[in-house]
Amino acid sequence: MQNSNDQTFKFFVIISLLVFLLFASFFIGRSMSVYNVDTSVSNQPQKNVISCYKCTSSLEDENNCEQFFVYNNECPLGTSQNPNGCAMAMGGNCPKINKTICYRCTSSLSDGNACEAFETSSQVCPIGSSSNSNGCALANGGQCPKIKTCYRCTQSVNDGNLCEPFQVEDINCPSNSSESPIGCAAAVGGACIHNPIICGPIDINNDNQITIIDISTFALYYGRFCSDSPFIPTSLPTCGGKDTNGDGKINKIDLDSINARLNLPNCYV
Repeated sequence: MQNSNDQTFKFFVIISLLVFLLFASFFIGRSMSVYNVDTSVSNQPQKNVISCYKCTSSLEDENNCEQFFVYNNECPLGTSQNPNGCAMAMGGNCPKINKTICYRCTSSLSDGNACEAFETSSQVCPIGSSSNSNGCALANGGQCPKIKTCYRCTQSVNDGNLCEPFQVEDINCPSNSSESPIGCAAAVGGACIHNPIICGPIDINNDNQITIIDISTFALYYGRFCSDSPFIPTSLPTCGGKDTNGDGKINKIDLDSINARLNLPNCYV
């Protein structure tokens, strides 16, 4: 009976030891696991908020940088911690619009055919400009705009085909005007607008001669237009009208005809 009790006691002790060892192993393993996790976390570098710089979203501000912040130890690829380093981080230049350099006439009207450069986002230069640094004049028809002196008929209707100068900001004179100081009449069809008058006969005192009396009166009509051309005499013989060739105006042709007959015995034609 005694032996039976001893065996029971030994069995109980063995079971207790096994249970103790089992719990001890569980708690030791759990403790080691926690210890390993803590160690791995403590070995990681701590992250900070840092300033980085990247190219702006604009394609027209060259290599300007803009600031942003990251929760990290280094800036992302394509950015820089240097405030001026964004372009370098992108390979040397920030993205931008490819621009074409063109040349146009300057705004000055007194510098001949001088050209000035400008940039365009188009691959082709606009009309009126050139990709050649000296080609702006050719792109404008041969000359850049400039101040040009032109000639037109005067406002007066009693001064024949007299021309007056005026200036334009162009390479060509406008219609109804001329580059020639005496070309205004031709520019409007042959004669300026005029107010024709009755010019009458050259021999104003009917003495059948041309004298200083007739010349003095003739001078008052010089450059005027005649409404009675060609002159029709009322009797014959006649010295004719002041408009000797009947072209409707008193000019040098008529003056030469009169001078050729000046002070002759008669002025008949």
